[in-house]
Amino acid sequence: RHTLEHLIKCGAFDSVDKRRTAMLAAIDKAMSAGYRRQRERSGAAISLFGEDELHETNMALPNIKESPVTEILAWEKQTLGFYISGHPLEIFRDKLSLLTKSTDLPKKISGKRVKVGGIITNVKKATTKKGDTMAFITLEDFDGAIDITLFPNQFYLNVKVAQPDEVVVVEGRVENSGDDVQILADRFTTAENYAADFWLTIPAQLETSATNEQLKKIFSAHEGWSNVFLNLGGKWKKLAQKISDSAELRNELKILLGNENIRLY
Repeated sequence: RHTLEHLIKCGAFDSVDKRRTAMLAAIDKAMSAGYRRQRERSGAAISLFGEDELHETNMALPNIKESPVTEILAWEKQTLGFYISGHPLEIFRDKLSLLTKSTDLPKKISGKRVKVGGIITNVKKATTKKGDTMAFITLEDFDGAIDITLFPNQFYLNVKVAQPDEVVVVEGRVENSGDDVQILADRFTTAENYAADFWLTIPAQLETSATNEQLKKIFSAHEGWSNVFLNLGGKWKKLAQKISDSAELRNELKILLGNENIRLY
């Protein structure tokens, strides 16, 4: 039974039926039918014409809802060590493409603040000398693995999100020793709820009251959860107002400031 479960979960029986959850639910019934057929064969029931009289089994699978694709992908990872039906990060590709990749981390100097995203594949908890809990986390993006350390004060703040199989965005500072690179994290956000920050540079020729008024109108029309940082004269300033990312907003900012002066991170 254990072997059948694994074969179904990894897709080995997809040619029989694509509904893996339904096949899992039918394992016991299918095995009972198989045992009955086996007993019939071993009983050597022979007809007058010398043919086996075996009862064919035509068993319908239960009509139940298929498991979410994230769970199916987790089954494939568990049984095969890799994904075959897709990738759990695919639906977040656009968001994650704005963040620092695992392959770029070795180039970052210690102390550099970064944002990375991916799926949590392992969480190893540890107890400090003071009896507090911390965690060592492995995060995987499209390109590789990222080591993350969550100290006690941040562990308790982020413990609900920092769980295996969660797709998250992690913020923190790089610790680069040359051989090993890790992130000392201070914030976890589910990828679903993550909103990239807008970093906007105001060119010198546009540092006018008219530009400021136009920006205010744009921001007021697109209120949301993304932070806004403005670069004026080489100095960054965080605004109190937050905005909502959209194609319309990006287009309005592009027309006003120029695409080269807009960065999302």
